[in-house]
Amino acid sequence: MPGIYFATLAALMLASFLIVRSRASALINPASGGRVSVHSLPIYHGLLAAALVVMPMLLIYGLGTALLAQYAQSAALAGLPSATTSDALATGAALREIQNLAIGASQSKLIAEGCEDGDGGAQHQKHH
Repeated sequence: MPGIYFATLAALMLASFLIVRSRASALINPASGGRVSVHSLPIYHGLLAAALVVMPMLLIYGLGTALLAQYAQSAALAGLPSATTSDALATGAALREIQNLAIGASQSKLIAEGCEDGDGGAQHQKHH
């Protein structure tokens, strides 16, 4: 998901740069009906526009990432029994298990795979 966000950010930044630079170039182009006095070069106008696109989007991404992580954790804890959430150790273990399930590598699944090998999970523990 961050890849899509940053690809959109790059596209918007490039578009804003090109549009504003071309509009500023049109202002100082003698073929456009006369020379208009501008305070800086067209490339600087384009860079300002690109910066004005990048800064808010990076701020939104940073805040959104932090808030989403907090929301995901509280939503995951809301579905657990109160006996699990009252104990800090059990809560941490449950959150790790939920994170592992989300990425597809459950701890209990890894232990079960080790038991199928006949070594009681010792082979998996040696690698980690």
